[in-house]
Amino acid sequence: TTQVEACNLSKEEYAAHVKEKLNSYPDKETAQENLRIIRLKSGEKSIDFIIDLIKKHINKGFRPDLVMLDYFECIKLTGPSTMSKWDKEALIMRRIEAAANELNIAFWVSVQGNRDSISAELVTMDKAGGSLGKIQIGHIIMSITRSLEDIADNIATIAILKNRAGSSGRVIDGVIFNNGTCTI
Repeated sequence: TTQVEACNLSKEEYAAHVKEKLNSYPDKETAQENLRIIRLKSGEKSIDFIIDLIKKHINKGFRPDLVMLDYFECIKLTGPSTMSKWDKEALIMRRIEAAANELNIAFWVSVQGNRDSISAELVTMDKAGGSLGKIQIGHIIMSITRSLEDIADNIATIAILKNRAGSSGRVIDGVIFNNGTCTI
């Protein structure tokens, strides 16, 4: 099943699809014990809802090391009505940063690129979609660039654009990158 086909499945069909994939995974017991995949409707859930959901899992005994949000633009924008869309995006990113500190969990937040990123050989921070504020708040900024040939070959170029805890400016070509199997 391709990713596009998987996205067109109902919630129940998608869950069955994921379970089928997990059953054929060589280390499925470890994955089932340590992985939670939660699919939410795009644009309908706020960051506060997501943080509360994480806290519920922690209270039930499952403490994640990493929470991946795929992707930022799917989070419902919240904030005062007088606040601009860009300011709301920065506010949400600050809320994610605060939750990471409070819960001692790493967050990996995917952000869509802007129009200029589509044909770029290297996606830089100025090619992120939406507010630059959310990029400025991020602790580590990594970009993933793929040409049509790269997509066909399941490879990508990854660049570390910002790293508050170490070095940045590194570009790595030819990284194995397969969306279908979540292999990087």
